[in-house]
Amino acid sequence: MNSLKYALLALTLAITGCEKAPVVPKNDYEKAVYNEHRPDADRDQDERRKPAAILEFSRVKPGMKVADFQAGGGYYSDVFSHYLGEKGKVFLHNVPKKASRDDIKAKVKKRLANNPLKNIESVQGELNDFVFPAKVDLVLLSKVFHDLYVPEKTSEREQTIEAFFNQLKANLDDSGKVLLIDHSAPSDSGISITSKTHRIDPKFVIEVFRQQGFNLVAQSDALSVAYDDKTLNIWDSKVRNNTDRFILLFEK
Repeated sequence: MNSLKYALLALTLAITGCEKAPVVPKNDYEKAVYNEHRPDADRDQDERRKPAAILEFSRVKPGMKVADFQAGGGYYSDVFSHYLGEKGKVFLHNVPKKASRDDIKAKVKKRLANNPLKNIESVQGELNDFVFPAKVDLVLLSKVFHDLYVPEKTSEREQTIEAFFNQLKANLDDSGKVLLIDHSAPSDSGISITSKTHRIDPKFVIEVFRQQGFNLVAQSDALSVAYDDKTLNIWDSKVRNNTDRFILLFEK
């Protein structure tokens, strides 16, 4: 019925001469992405962030709980919210320092106010000390895991990383998953250029999660960018907002 509604709307707009007919969703993932409540600022990012592909790859189901870790303004939180539905829940997480920024506060406030399902909850916690209101089926780490390795190696950094993983496992439900997206560093580079470029080698990430007791269940190249110079800092104007990103799905 919904598919027919979208098709009729698209046909009507085409006949009446509107410049751009709405996209007709092919599945429930696209329905979550193309819902009418999403802001234009989000839609402008869709081509490079592939939200429908990310939803499908995550293997979440309606009614589940998801934590969007260090979510910023909550771009992915929004599409997960619409896919999970009224019985689902999204915890939009930020560390206190980031959550206190005026731009982030404004974006999150607007996000929550405009969410018709009211299933997004803003939460805060440090990288090494966070507790979600309930255990979750999935934690999304979108372009944030590398930040753990940006500081030079010290005992403090290693303690933060260990505490992060302890909290991650404690907040996941049995058989919970971690969906990790990050900026690609050259193959076999490990974390040798992470502090300078904010990139990380996917092989290194896979090995770290293996050592922490996680199983790699899937990989995706949906966000790959073949011409990206992986030695450049992600903020370099040549690659900013268009880096090659790897996608990994781990299971507890």
